Amino acid sequence: SALADAAFSTDAGKFAGPIKTPFGWHIIRVISIEPEVKSTFEQARPQLEKQVINELAINKVIDIANQLDDKLAGGATLDEAAKALGLHATKVPAVDANGFGPDGQAVPELSSSKLTLSLAFSTDPGSTSSLTEDPDGGYVIVKVDGSTPAQTRPLEEGKQQAAAAR
Repeated sequence: SALADAAFSTDAGKFAGPIKTPFGWHIIRVISIEPEVKSTFEQARPQLEKQVINELAINKVIDIANQLDDKLAGGATLDEAAKALGLHATKVPAVDANGFGPDGQAVPELSSSKLTLSLAFSTDPGSTSSLTEDPDGGYVIVKVDGSTPAQTRPLEEGKQQAAAAR
């Protein structure tokens, strides 16, 4: 690209440009130049192995996600599809939009997954959400069995919680 060519052909402390790209005009300032580092295969091997293992794991997750989608499209319930693929389905009896159960305590299975909570509260009762990719590299699917209308907690319960929080 024009930006890369200009950057790598400019001396440290110098400017290059203006350079026009599809994103507009640019001026480059090269602050420093670091020498090229060459490594042997044996030096690079651990990092290469890690990259290959990571890519294989990602491909495996994608393959399982596709199999799950196929089973659900074929009429299997979420529990049946998970069991057939050796996946663990976590059931949460009740949770509010902040991840707390009826007892006011955080539900551990949901404490780290805002995506799961978001899917749970955007999926109609009796329905299953779409299989959704998690930014952490996994996939999430939620089946909502039911819904309880929001209600105000009794004043006495609120007083007890406030006193306990002191």
